[in-house]
Amino acid sequence: ETQFDFGTLTTSDISRIEVVKGSQSALYGSEAVAGVIDITTNRAEEDGTVTRLSLEGGSYATYKGSLNVSTRGERGEAAFTLSRVQTDGFSAADENAGNTEEDGHEATRLSFSAAYDATPDLRIGLSGFLEESESELDGFGAADTPVPLTERSERGLRAFAELQTGAVAHEFSVSAFRRKRVETSSFSVSDFRGARDEVAYVGEAEISPTLDLVFGLNWVEETARYANAPGGEASSRTSGGFLQALYAPTDRLDVGVTARL
Repeated sequence: ETQFDFGTLTTSDISRIEVVKGSQSALYGSEAVAGVIDITTNRAEEDGTVTRLSLEGGSYATYKGSLNVSTRGERGEAAFTLSRVQTDGFSAADENAGNTEEDGHEATRLSFSAAYDATPDLRIGLSGFLEESESELDGFGAADTPVPLTERSERGLRAFAELQTGAVAHEFSVSAFRRKRVETSSFSVSDFRGARDEVAYVGEAEISPTLDLVFGLNWVEETARYANAPGGEASSRTSGGFLQALYAPTDRLDVGVTARL
């Protein structure tokens, strides 16, 4: 439950989505046993400042708007996106059974990123997002039945440093993610709070024109508070390390060997 909720994700600040099929668990851990989905938010693609404004409208009083500002200079870049979507929605249940209420949804998302070349060999950066959303669910029964409401709040922050030392490239990162979900109905109120903190290091070295090594370490702590769970709270810690060797003896043959503990 501490994972990101893709159900409320808007696409206004996404520039690219890449999918790597097949098990990637040796590099990224057990959660990547079926593959990896990499979502890249908007970045400055050219020097100077670019501003984009988008407005959309549709059925069921649906409106969507976004503002994106990105800038890039000689030594750094930054990007900022603010987006909002709202709709009155409609009842997914049978209206003939008295379910005529509208199930609305609204979400506001703010994301940002910045990177700066402190030296020719050192690049530092910071990125983050904040999202608030509300979703109504079907209140099965009479038309005046209170509609269950789900309120979500998610926020994340990541800082990184990229350092080049000769033939070895290093990346150090620290990230934090917080999630809150409150479900309110005529019967009860459910409150869930989750957190994930991670420290990671990844190195890449070119041993020879035909051999590359990729290696890394990471530490993750996850905590959750949920009144309906035994004890009301749960937590876990995971530490891992991996080593990957990529060998290309010819133009037609690539060999990869990876191990993780």
